[in-house]
Amino acid sequence: MRNRGCIRSAGPRLRALLGSALLALGVIGCAGGDDPPEMCLSIEASPNLNLFDGEAHVVVIYFYPLQNVMAFRAADTVALLDGTRPPGLTGDPWETTVFPGEARELREKLPRDTEFLGVVADFYGGPSRTIVPVECSTFGQTAIVLSSSDVQVQ
Repeated sequence: MRNRGCIRSAGPRLRALLGSALLALGVIGCAGGDDPPEMCLSIEASPNLNLFDGEAHVVVIYFYPLQNVMAFRAADTVALLDGTRPPGLTGDPWETTVFPGEARELREKLPRDTEFLGVVADFYGGPSRTIVPVECSTFGQTAIVLSSSDVQVQ
């Protein structure tokens, strides 16, 4: 007698039960929802970053995951640095320190429903902010450029 395999040798009722179970597992796997958004961003800092008294200094950058940008745009930038959380945030803000002349790549998983990233750079002359769309592209990525006194998107 040849071995015909587990499924083939099982009766029709057991095969139907196993088929239903596999189908249910497939549906559950697909129902897990979309993956969280991912941010791919490069940071390029000028050698003259955050000039003060003729010297370059580090700058702290704060990132705010946003579902929409309206409240972030309307918020006072200094208040954001002091901890104000505008409506439309999808998670907690975080920060990083950038050194003069530094180039860095960031890749972060973000909270669900995040569509934009608010960016505030805390310069000596006053904070500068911008908003970038959340995306990771195979053809290049969004870059934020830090000059001696502001932040820009390229």
